[in-house]
Amino acid sequence: MHLSTLPRHRLGASPPHFYAAAVSLIGFIFLLVPRLTGQVALHLHKEDGTIFLSDFLARGWMAMLEPYSGYLHVMARLVVGIVVMALPLQLASWGIAVSMALIRMGFMWLAWPFFTKLTQSWRWGLACASVFIFIPAGQHEVLGNVTNLRWFCDAILVIILLTSYRRKAVTITAAVVAALCVMTDPLGLIVAPLAIWQLVRACGWWERVPSLTYGVGAAIQFFSMNASERAIDSDGALQNNLLEALVQVLVRGLDVTAFGVTGSQILIRISGVAGACVVAMVPLALLIIAVTRRSGNAQKARPAIVTLCVAGGALLMGTLFFADMQAIAITDWWTPAEPSRYSVPFALLVTPALILAAWALGNRLVTYLLAAVLLMGIAADFRGDPWNTAGPVWSDSVSEARLACADGANGDPVVVQITPEGVAMSWTATIPCAAVR
Repeated sequence: MHLSTLPRHRLGASPPHFYAAAVSLIGFIFLLVPRLTGQVALHLHKEDGTIFLSDFLARGWMAMLEPYSGYLHVMARLVVGIVVMALPLQLASWGIAVSMALIRMGFMWLAWPFFTKLTQSWRWGLACASVFIFIPAGQHEVLGNVTNLRWFCDAILVIILLTSYRRKAVTITAAVVAALCVMTDPLGLIVAPLAIWQLVRACGWWERVPSLTYGVGAAIQFFSMNASERAIDSDGALQNNLLEALVQVLVRGLDVTAFGVTGSQILIRISGVAGACVVAMVPLALLIIAVTRRSGNAQKARPAIVTLCVAGGALLMGTLFFADMQAIAITDWWTPAEPSRYSVPFALLVTPALILAAWALGNRLVTYLLAAVLLMGIAADFRGDPWNTAGPVWSDSVSEARLACADGANGDPVVVQITPEGVAMSWTATIPCAAVR
């Protein structure tokens, strides 16, 4: 949607772009301020260092199309490569955290036109799009690292393939993002039907560009995949744990979307898993009521609500298909340290669906209650995930590597510890001495 087609503002009032910019600035600060568990930007997280940074330091841009864990991670590798080239190595963790904040802001701007056109209100559109910044679960495992960038990519792919951008510059940006995102996570292949739909219903070739670049990226991802690296024990497979899969969808999906990770944890400790599953029916009921209403707004919102929920559910089920259901089983002592990342793509799509449902119903009480619940979820999740800071400060690790090289490492790369420590897998980064001299 061309931003100039947004509703005209009153004479003397601030234009919609001003408010969107203000939300972006607030969101940028929000994503970078320290959490109660510490400052995430001081730490290099898991694959950020072990795979993406170590590979780039060893092979440079040649590592861009190297599969890891059975598939490509092009956007993650691109971000790390740019950060390493632009900043001193000891600032790499800050560069990655800032880059992730900027990317999430950019995704908000790409999503804003779709929701604004649907609701004919830039305010409602901005409320929907801002979930890419403020989503409660986005403050936990996925905060400030490119390892988990792929979950945001999956969600923005859905929005891009549902949107007809009017400006060529925005269309090109969306097309590049679509290609990079599908080459970052194979779950992006799930939304291929939306790309086909965009090709069919588009009015001109410019509107088809994002779906075409998506198709090129999808082909590259598909032919680069190695399914054997994603194999799991059949005892933990989704089809053998259907009841657990249902619990995952209700709790990790609907509860975490509405109440956040911490809110869901508290809910489970108070009422148990069964009680949490029952509470999950509340947001589900809101969606069903909005979809079945026959009012004008409900009819406008119905296709979008259904599409967002189906796409979110498909992404969650696709994630669970490759997960060991026994390893991620939700118990009465479920903690945010367990894979909260699985909730992110579902929440990024279903939270806007809930906001659209409130808009469609036109009931102020429902709107205020939903806003209050989401704000409480954001506040409760502000504590962050302790594992994101459970390790050495990255600049200290670089200093350690520099001292080792100065003491005569014979030119051999130095292996340093990164975050997190105290887990089953050892997370380290390999730094060539040439990079710290």
